[in-house]
Amino acid sequence: MEAKHLGDEGRFAKAYENMQKGNFSDLEHLIDRAENILDQARAQVKAAKGSGALVEWRVSGKKATQALKTLFENDPALKGKIVVAHVPMK
Repeated sequence: MEAKHLGDEGRFAKAYENMQKGNFSDLEHLIDRAENILDQARAQVKAAKGSGALVEWRVSGKKATQALKTLFENDPALKGKIVVAHVPMK
């Protein structure tokens, strides 16, 4: 289980939201952050392979949760292999 504090007001979520609106001004940050996230997720899926363990990411922001779901579903090595759940911080 991985916990991520990626709030909806954070740069990652805002860059993803802006990209969806056609604003690519923070695309470089989004790509850089996405590459790091993908590396981490691939390593976790590889480590869990054959163990029966489920890889789950819990994310504090709704927009960031959707961004990660989209990111993982568009990566052939990760598609369907990670559960991403929105769990707000209290």
